[in-house]
Amino acid sequence: MPQSKEKMQNLEYVDPTNVKDRNLWVKAEHLGRYLWAKDILIEHEAVTHHLDLGCATGYGLNILKDVVDGHLGLDYDAEAIASATEKGAHAQVFDLDKNRLKDLNKSFSSVTAFEVMEHFDDAETVVSDVFSSLTEDGLFLSSVPSEKFEKTDEQGKPANIHHDRIFKDGEYESILKGAGFKVLGVFGQPQTATLPTFEKSLTKSGKIKSRLSRNPALQEMDALTVLTYLMAYPEEGNEALDKSYTHIYLAQK
Repeated sequence: MPQSKEKMQNLEYVDPTNVKDRNLWVKAEHLGRYLWAKDILIEHEAVTHHLDLGCATGYGLNILKDVVDGHLGLDYDAEAIASATEKGAHAQVFDLDKNRLKDLNKSFSSVTAFEVMEHFDDAETVVSDVFSSLTEDGLFLSSVPSEKFEKTDEQGKPANIHHDRIFKDGEYESILKGAGFKVLGVFGQPQTATLPTFEKSLTKSGKIKSRLSRNPALQEMDALTVLTYLMAYPEEGNEALDKSYTHIYLAQK
């Protein structure tokens, strides 16, 4: 699963707790997946031990750690892991390009991997390793960008330099099923794709003087969390998937 040095040095992540980042819609999109994951883990009683792949600064683990007995976050970025541990999360540097999950010698009742799999050429191996790491009936909650929203270069490769792979329609679900998973549902976050366009049109037409999403008060976590439930909580249905930048999969071993 090789990645170029340029990609490894410039991988991006979003931290919804960063009030200086005024990219409200993107922050809500990322936060919404973990708020949804928390509810799913409780609903399915998959709360023994949780693994978060690509945990970045640990904001997602901070949401989940109160509902699970134990947790672990993995990320290749040492700086992000340092931030995660400062927030009280159990996290460690772990490069999935060089290591396998089996090297951890741990099992989990649930695993999250939001916006992670597109960073690997060989997502099949990572998904297979997740399956092996899960306990019986364990849950795997993951997301990948929709092909519809992924731009390509002249060679048909992802235009986003941080992405190694674009999953064609139905491809990622096939990978999940090929690893042995039962896919329980596919979800989207349509409003985080449509609301920014609507906001931009209101600004351009002069209906509002500036983008409301840049309001500093809305960047505070209490306000952002409330807004996220309203506009970024994952929902099922073809219409939701068609308008959503990301497709979120709920799978079970």
